[in-house]
Amino acid sequence: MIEWTSPDVKTSSSAFMSGAFSIPPPLKLLSSVHAIDKPSGWALVEGSSDDFYAAVLAFPPNVLDLQIHAVVDDNAAKHGLEHRNAAYKMK
Repeated sequence: MIEWTSPDVKTSSSAFMSGAFSIPPPLKLLSSVHAIDKPSGWALVEGSSDDFYAAVLAFPPNVLDLQIHAVVDDNAAKHGLEHRNAAYKMK
């Protein structure tokens, strides 16, 4: 997941409206949302980590501040927690 904030709202708004922030293949944009009270938002992207980091590094740093978060769906999280909890019980 990419979390973004904009230090320069005018430039980032113009870039967004012109389509400059499209996610390049082979990455796939699953969802994108914008905050309504500040210049920020989130994009959920699927793809390999190498492709992902290359795409993120291509964004101009003076237009968007980006943070990257590795995320999993609820079922994968539940499965991981079950394994972690079982490992702690074994000690």
